[in-house]
Amino acid sequence: MKTNEAQTLRHHGVPNRELIEHAEQILDQFTRQAVPFAASVAPSIQSFLDLVVAHAGLDENDDVLDLACGPGVTTCALASKASHVTGVDFVPAMLEQARNRQQEAALPNITWTQGDATHLDFADQRFSLVTTRYSFHHLQDPKAALQEMARVCRIGGRVLVADATPAAEKADAYNGFERMRDPSHTRALPREELQALADGLPLRLLAVATYDFDAELAAILDASFPNPEHADLLRPAIAQDVTEDRLSFRAHYEGEVLRVIFPGTLLVWERLA
Repeated sequence: MKTNEAQTLRHHGVPNRELIEHAEQILDQFTRQAVPFAASVAPSIQSFLDLVVAHAGLDENDDVLDLACGPGVTTCALASKASHVTGVDFVPAMLEQARNRQQEAALPNITWTQGDATHLDFADQRFSLVTTRYSFHHLQDPKAALQEMARVCRIGGRVLVADATPAAEKADAYNGFERMRDPSHTRALPREELQALADGLPLRLLAVATYDFDAELAAILDASFPNPEHADLLRPAIAQDVTEDRLSFRAHYEGEVLRVIFPGTLLVWERLA
């Protein structure tokens, strides 16, 4: 990890070596994934972006925080409807891709900043909408991230979380595969567990939506950087799952092309007093 990222974690009172090592994995994985991920993800998720915008209740007065923004795909979609969007990510290489996307889209109402999802450098009740997409399964403490999202959201504002949600009975197998594919993966939560993260927080559930992200396996693997001992195990595991369906990927062939479907859930809460 670069010195400034390690210092940021220690500054926020995170001396635990396990947390620092996991942050190093995230930085390593997503620095390498930044360019291929930015190039491959946008065309395939337009229906998901439409779902986010539809459920976010956006208008031209909204001041939005997009947490773990990656290459800025969701951020830019939100910025096309909102007054201003702040995109936060831990990985500088992802923010570089996000700035490129902003420039291509000619969206002046976006600010980018590097930050830690569980220790946000924003005042209480700063934003009217706080969102994150596909980040919680990389965090060791997603509850802390949701708590921070609620803290910086205005009373009456909305908090939106979208993430992969494998079937409960297949979650262990799903997460085992994903940890092989991406060592920064921690645990994707089944929908009920993801929803339960809000228990005890000042959040009232407004909406739940499920969605599928259908992707060609080869494109997913091309943008992945597994440990060498796992690289040759990934495609055979998915190919086997076409008939077994034990991983919650609903693997299938279209002609000779092997595809997977990432199951997902979008949750929207209202921030209460």
